[in-house]
Amino acid sequence: LLTNFCTVKLIEPQKDLPDMVFTANAGLPIKGENQLVLSKFKYQERVNEEVWFKKWFEEQGYTVSQPNSIFEGAGDALYLNEHLITGYGFRSEKRPIDQDSIDVKLIDSRFYHLDTCFCPLNNGDFLIFANAFSVSDFESIKKVGNHCISVPEEEALNFACNSVLVDENVILMPKDCPFTSKTLKEMGYEVFELD
Repeated sequence: LLTNFCTVKLIEPQKDLPDMVFTANAGLPIKGENQLVLSKFKYQERVNEEVWFKKWFEEQGYTVSQPNSIFEGAGDALYLNEHLITGYGFRSEKRPIDQDSIDVKLIDSRFYHLDTCFCPLNNGDFLIFANAFSVSDFESIKKVGNHCISVPEEEALNFACNSVLVDENVILMPKDCPFTSKTLKEMGYEVFELD
């Protein structure tokens, strides 16, 4: 399925590192550049992943840097248009990297990473579970975005916002998110619902 829309690259799993499967947390590729800001994980269970992700990205030709602050990569930093939105509060610290960003505090522990409650789409559109943010931080995101799709709580808890845009109009998302799926299809997206 994915190979119809993008190239899939794999990293070799490592013994005793079960969370490596969450590869978005490996780091943040800087938009428009061949650079990666490597994660600096909060929890000891994940710290040993850093060396493997660094090696892999360098083998792919990336220049890799790592912040001094706790930072969990694209789990807590996502581009909306040209604006970098960074989430903090549970897994990453505020303003963890040396990039202009809109910092938003996550306030609901069920949504411990930004990518569990916010998903940028094309043209500034985005999925969001607004209650995971303060009113002012939600407004900050809306100011730089276009069409805001508010995901219902039951679908947010099913990780509807943890969807992946793999092509201009192709989205992979969890099944059992009927409102979000229908809304995206009506907007012209091709939606693949995964078990």
